[in-house]
Amino acid sequence: MKRRIFAAIIFLLLGVVNCGDVENIDVSQTSVFPTIKKYPSFLDVLKEDLLIQEWNDNEKSCHDQILKILTNVQNSTLWATWIWDSVQLPSGQFYGAHNHFGNFDQCLRRLWNDDPMPTQYCLVDLKLAEADKLMSEINPYDKSEGYFHFRNEYSSTFNIMSWGICMPAVCQTESIHKFVRTLYRYSHISTINPHPDIKSLHCQFTRTPQGNTTGLYSLLLSAVLLIVIASTCTFITMKYKDSKTNRIVMKIVSAFDLRKNASDLMSVSKDEIKVMHGVRFLTAFMVVTLHVMFINIMATAGNGLDMMDDFKRYAGFLSHASVVVDTYFMMSGLLLMKSFKPETGRLISPIKLIIKRYFRDTKYAQVEQEACEKNWWLGLLMVGNYIDPEHICMQITWYIPADYHMAVACTLMYWLYQKNKRSGLCLFGLVTIASLLLPGVYTYYHKLNAITVFDVE
Repeated sequence: MKRRIFAAIIFLLLGVVNCGDVENIDVSQTSVFPTIKKYPSFLDVLKEDLLIQEWNDNEKSCHDQILKILTNVQNSTLWATWIWDSVQLPSGQFYGAHNHFGNFDQCLRRLWNDDPMPTQYCLVDLKLAEADKLMSEINPYDKSEGYFHFRNEYSSTFNIMSWGICMPAVCQTESIHKFVRTLYRYSHISTINPHPDIKSLHCQFTRTPQGNTTGLYSLLLSAVLLIVIASTCTFITMKYKDSKTNRIVMKIVSAFDLRKNASDLMSVSKDEIKVMHGVRFLTAFMVVTLHVMFINIMATAGNGLDMMDDFKRYAGFLSHASVVVDTYFMMSGLLLMKSFKPETGRLISPIKLIIKRYFRDTKYAQVEQEACEKNWWLGLLMVGNYIDPEHICMQITWYIPADYHMAVACTLMYWLYQKNKRSGLCLFGLVTIASLLLPGVYTYYHKLNAITVFDVE
């Protein structure tokens, strides 16, 4: 027992001596564990870059809010991190994925009511180089900038980059350009072209556009009134079918008769060309199929090189898709000549037919008037194919003025043929020769392909 107590006392004395020696340790000596040096983060460098730039008085509010976002991102504040997380640096540009949208919805939408900073989503198009070289065999040891000059055989390019940026709502065009150029410098693509051209800029704010409730209610009310009128007219026609009511009134009322209209819709005319139904169906089927294929291949945010492979696979079918539209012109011309009823021998009225054709085709132009703010009047005058065709309203309506112009020419030529058969035949011959020569002259003058080929461009 005494030996155990003595050993414990000796152990405590040794511990006190060792603790006293700790005070004599030189803390300046190198530790066994290496110290971790703190380097500036990407956000630190970006903030420093923005601070040393010159921002004028009009840009100061935008500059301050951008710095506020970056500072709060470093502090891991939710609202700022939410905004910054909606932006992505470019990736996949070399593979043809030129759309770097980030997250549009995250930029403009919040899960809280008290928004510390309203934002806007801006889509910027950057031109990295001129696509002036046809793609050939690629050397992997060449400089990267040469790759952006390539254009493949289907006109797919790699020189345009569409970049989605989430910006404070107070930022104007110049401020957005300045920040985009600053952020672009931290992308690996900036080593290839540090000064790209900004081609276009389109921004959308967080303000949600109000729905057109007046138009919706008007549409519903019109539909209800039309149903009531049609039902009433059907009842009147059934009740007073055999009465000696004013014929003009009954003719107007019967125009809204549901039974009569349904019967006319389902009836088969003895004078119709039955084969036209099959031709029309097959043509419509091919047009819809081609559009779906084009949308799936071209209008996605996918990879350009994969799109090139798809074009190679379906080149024979897609590259000459415009030929299908010629079938519509053939049907239109055939039905137009049939409407003249040449077997009767009666002289047609060209002015009346041209005006009637115009109002028939202008139904589509009225849609243009609602959709376009600049060139709607070109659609109404049927000249959108010739005046400012690059900005034609609703490009799919190019067919309407083309069909109308050919209908006018056909009507006038047939009228001349009825007046003077020799002059009409001469005019038909001249028009036929011109239709063969003019496309060749136009193709040669503008150095176009001999056959219209659809490509990415």
